[in-house]
Amino acid sequence: MKKPLYLTSLYYLKNRITGANKRFDELGKRLIRSSDLDVYIIVQQGERPDWCDESKVIYIKAYNSKIQRLVSWLHLSWTLLRIPKGVLYSDFQPIPLFCGIKHFHYQLIHDLRNWTEFARGGLGTLSSLFQRWQLRTAYKVVTVSEFSKDDIICKCGLLRESIFVSYNGITDDYTKKDGNEAVYDFIYVATYEKRKNHLNLIKAIEKFPFDTKTCLIGRDLGSLPSIMRYIDSSSSRNLRNITFIDHIDEAELINLYQNTKIFVSPSLLEGFGMPLIESAACGTRACCSDIEVFREIMGESAYYFDPNNPDGIQRALQHALSDSGQASVLSITKFRWDSIENELRNEFLSNFS
Repeated sequence: MKKPLYLTSLYYLKNRITGANKRFDELGKRLIRSSDLDVYIIVQQGERPDWCDESKVIYIKAYNSKIQRLVSWLHLSWTLLRIPKGVLYSDFQPIPLFCGIKHFHYQLIHDLRNWTEFARGGLGTLSSLFQRWQLRTAYKVVTVSEFSKDDIICKCGLLRESIFVSYNGITDDYTKKDGNEAVYDFIYVATYEKRKNHLNLIKAIEKFPFDTKTCLIGRDLGSLPSIMRYIDSSSSRNLRNITFIDHIDEAELINLYQNTKIFVSPSLLEGFGMPLIESAACGTRACCSDIEVFREIMGESAYYFDPNNPDGIQRALQHALSDSGQASVLSITKFRWDSIENELRNEFLSNFS
């Protein structure tokens, strides 16, 4: 008899390409084929994934404001109390009421940004304290890197055995294209927000003594206007050679990776860094911030820099462009969705043995 599994994300938007959405899609379409699990998808009204039959979807009221989100949270809490006991895998916060009483609740969290200057909660210390209490109520926490696991243990006081690391992954579509002539020198895929550190990258590009072409892909979460003001005030030709792309489909993104010399990430805080492994699978060199999580993921397969130093970023990028050798090739075996799904499925099934 199949065991119930409820894949839940009220953040999921089927027509938006984000790392979190990719994770939900890639794990969901594999888990739903499982012979051991009876998988249901819980999403906002109107956000049914294309790979999931209508009969397997449980809808929660959609929200576009904080008040509506509270209503959606209450609706989710009530729904989870009514459905048969199973494994609940959810990325939504606040954690639904009483779900731990009814289900084996696995809470996905990518990072602890609420403990940093990049918090989104808007309540300062209260946000981090509330998050710590919430994570302690989960049966287990799922996170996307050993870095995030250690951070959760340190800041939230969880036991090591209560946290399951499940990396983000890539599909076989991300492959190296041989013999292509690069269109861009640099590409960065990230939303425009403070922690993504676009401005220091812009300042580094401004310092190049020769012409470069850069492509920036992402939607604005608040910091794009200040970036554009800086560009407008500069006389640098290289800043005029920056292409901004707000929306792109996955095939176009892969093509851009394959036709760019360097993927660069000057991010100050990440739980993982999916574009790094995507670009590496496409044969693009990586140049990124020297932060712990990037070292974990990329190892010796990247050129590193201090993200707070535009001069250092520029030097690292120029070295990556001119280096006749190459950083070690990244082994992507552990970042394949099939193996990631298999490990997670076995973890879920262990509750029924």
